[in-house]
Amino acid sequence: RARKMLEFSNAVLSTQQETSPDAILVMDENRTIASYNRRFINLWNIPQQIIEAGDECVLECIQEQAADPAAFRSRVEHLYANRFEKSHEEILLKDGRVIDRYSAPMSGVDTRYCGRIWFFRDITERKRSEKALFRVNCTLQRKADLAQLVESMARAANETSSLEDTLRACLERIFDYGRWSIGHLMYFAPGTAPQILSESHWHVADSGRFAEFIAETDKNIYGLHPGGFISTALAERKPCWISDLSGAEGFKRAPLAKKLGIRTGFVFPVVVDGAVLACLEFYAVDAREPDTQFLAAIATIGSQLARVIERKRALDEARGNEQKLNSILGALQEVVWSMDPQTGRLLYLNAAAEKVAGCSIGELLAKPRLWRRMIHREDRQAVFSSIRKLRKDGKMIHEFRLVLADGEIRTVENRVQVVCNAGGAARRIDGTLTDITSRKAAEQQLRDHALRLQSMSHQLLEAQESERNRIARELHDQAGQLLTVLKIKLEMLERKAGAEAVAPEIAECTQLAADTLDQLRDMMLELRPPPATYGSH
Repeated sequence: RARKMLEFSNAVLSTQQETSPDAILVMDENRTIASYNRRFINLWNIPQQIIEAGDECVLECIQEQAADPAAFRSRVEHLYANRFEKSHEEILLKDGRVIDRYSAPMSGVDTRYCGRIWFFRDITERKRSEKALFRVNCTLQRKADLAQLVESMARAANETSSLEDTLRACLERIFDYGRWSIGHLMYFAPGTAPQILSESHWHVADSGRFAEFIAETDKNIYGLHPGGFISTALAERKPCWISDLSGAEGFKRAPLAKKLGIRTGFVFPVVVDGAVLACLEFYAVDAREPDTQFLAAIATIGSQLARVIERKRALDEARGNEQKLNSILGALQEVVWSMDPQTGRLLYLNAAAEKVAGCSIGELLAKPRLWRRMIHREDRQAVFSSIRKLRKDGKMIHEFRLVLADGEIRTVENRVQVVCNAGGAARRIDGTLTDITSRKAAEQQLRDHALRLQSMSHQLLEAQESERNRIARELHDQAGQLLTVLKIKLEMLERKAGAEAVAPEIAECTQLAADTLDQLRDMMLELRPPPATYGSH
């Protein structure tokens, strides 16, 4: 029975050993091979004659397959010398395989050292998978880092207030991301060819070490040498990367770069509206091959910067125009206003509104109904009717009165126009409000003066007619009667006179009196026109 149990135990151990995924080698306390499985022979490609030749031959066969045979042998000897030490390590073979090796001492029931067991497993595919996974993870991490760089650049571009601040933020972020030794931002004077630096900003890890390089760079005029590092980027309007600056053709600073240990250079221009606005250049003391993912990200960053710069320029121009417009509108005497046609909320008021309304612009904008309450009670219905007409006609001019906070009543003229979008829907209502109180008073004074002048004119005409009538009456009653009597007496005298010498003279005097009387009648008629003629005045 004991023999059967022993046979059964041996069978179990043998089966476990042969079915194990590991190559197994068992050595006794004298370093003699006690047992091994088929996987051990196959893993190490050990010929049968080597197995039969003995333990040392097997060890040498395995040892020679290691990439570093001496280190392999040294480790084995160390473990045999330190019997109770365990070991778990990876071994690189000459054929490129990687073997996982685990070794542990064997002890009896009395803890006496009985030998050592070795487990070997080929983990080449696992290591390859790990490396592939590591490369994938590195690629993904690099893409994530680049995405984060692009995002941070976009955020910086949107958060900074000026173009200079935007480009400086980009300089710092690219410098930190790439762990560059030198970062340089260059602004070029507009309209210069070759291009001359107008401003220069540096971001350097060790300014003392690279002071000579910085000083030399700031003296450069770019574009003189078509094959130069910066000149190429300026001419082609795209990034340029040089892995070895010491041998770069056209790079004037190559001797200085070599002297200071600067090896890699990278530059990219910031192009806006087809012109190079600035350049960012970076240098490293280690050799770096062109990074295609980084260059692709830089192209995206360049496009973002161009759009941001264009937008900021447009905003700056719009702000400038707005300031000019506000200055012009602020100098006007008329109130300029704009209103939301849907809500009736005031969108804009110029400074003149304060003078007309007698309160601040902020209060008027915060209380849109304040304008309505200021309209004179007697004019409100007419104003509201005009608004309904405005929606139909699109524009109007009307007058009404405003009652100010101190009770003063002012008359205003409101010129209004509806501004529509392309679809014809009302976008806003714009208008000007002019205080015409003084003008209305002047117009009333003119009307009053005209009435007084007309009254005075009638009075003058009446006085003239009265005086004419008086003169006509006097002429008729006095001079006319005397001339008539004179004429009658002369006619009588003519009939009595017999002398031929006197008769002609008397006849002449009679005719003269008659003519004078006719002229006098004509004068009286002119002084006393017919009643219809007088009434026309």
